Amino acid sequence: MESGPSRRHLTWVETDGGPIVVLQAATAARWSGVDGTDDSDDVTTWGDYGRACTVDEYHGLVEFDSAQPPLTALVLGDEPQSSTYLPKHRVIARWTCADSEDQLLDMIDTRIPDAHWQSPLHWHVSAGGLVMFDSAYALADFGPGGCATESPLHIDLPAGPYEVTLAFVATTDERAMATLHRFAPR
Repeated sequence: MESGPSRRHLTWVETDGGPIVVLQAATAARWSGVDGTDDSDDVTTWGDYGRACTVDEYHGLVEFDSAQPPLTALVLGDEPQSSTYLPKHRVIARWTCADSEDQLLDMIDTRIPDAHWQSPLHWHVSAGGLVMFDSAYALADFGPGGCATESPLHIDLPAGPYEVTLAFVATTDERAMATLHRFAPR
């Protein structure tokens, strides 16, 4: 990702190589990240981070915490791409390739009307919106004295049921490409 000046001033979420997690802001503090209780080489046993790693698709839902009913997280799987939220489109955009942020965002603005949306998931957003960050961390890791270097990104969405779908968009020469996750009210 190029870090030159942009006219958009967006915050991009990065990971240390694992999936990105999107959580209800009201319950995000209950996500444990890598909880450190298992020394196994089997990543799926590494707490909530391990649950996130079980998502083999571009996005999926996983249950976490022992609440009844369990809490549900949206996991953005596949490649650990830089990701941001574009409120005017209600999409999380994941940077696959582009020469600049402006090139990527201009391409998304141009291609989104003709995007082929697929892989629907149904998810309810609670009051307070969402928060997106590296799934390896707990929310407390982002506070004072925490070990996380990036800040979580707050996503302001009205409460209610949503269909989360996926699309791939690119310029015709494929110099700019992105994976999009759209939140469409149901």
